[in-house]
Amino acid sequence: MGDGETEAAAIEDAQSAIASWIETAEKFGDPVPEPNCAAGYSGKFVTRIPKSLHMTLAELAHREGVSLNQFVLTKLAEAVGGNRARK
Repeated sequence: MGDGETEAAAIEDAQSAIASWIETAEKFGDPVPEPNCAAGYSGKFVTRIPKSLHMTLAELAHREGVSLNQFVLTKLAEAVGGNRARK
């Protein structure tokens, strides 16, 4: 996390925090993950689903007290995480 009086100062502070974290991790032999470059991906995609599935998902999201978007995002993340854990 970075903080500063200006955006540039906050970015510089954040970069310093990242460098310190990497230095500490390497000092203690902790793994430092490679950057995850998501360039070229907007984080948005559109898919068509049956009306009945849309209704079911909306009802489940309502029961959980979250938006449909958040509900579907959570379920997708759980499914992907679950698949990665099995590999």
